[in-house]
Amino acid sequence: MDRYVSPPPLLPRKRVISLAITTGPFSVVQQEIIGAARQGESRTACFANAHMVVEAQQNPQLAEAINKADWALADGVPLTWAIKRLYGHTQERVAGMDMMPALLEQAANEQLPVFFLRLHGRSA
Repeated sequence: MDRYVSPPPLLPRKRVISLAITTGPFSVVQQEIIGAARQGESRTACFANAHMVVEAQQNPQLAEAINKADWALADGVPLTWAIKRLYGHTQERVAGMDMMPALLEQAANEQLPVFFLRLHGRSA
């Protein structure tokens, strides 16, 4: 049985050119991801930076893949600046390199399974 569930996003999104970036504090994003893991749900998180915004603008399939992620997060500071400038919303950077160890530590503490997927070649 496929456990993938794509409920409406809990956190609001703000559009930066071609990407709808999830907004919210690091800690809230972390708890949403862990909450999905506790429920055994298969979800996706994308940590976007300015380069990805440009690439997504030129590649509609990439934009669609990122926008379909349960969380499309502002990994790069320029995205946080864009959200502030466009919407007056202060968004903290939610970096993958910070989120991963935080999630792994919490998953270990709660004995939640963790899976990694490695893609070869072009994706999206």
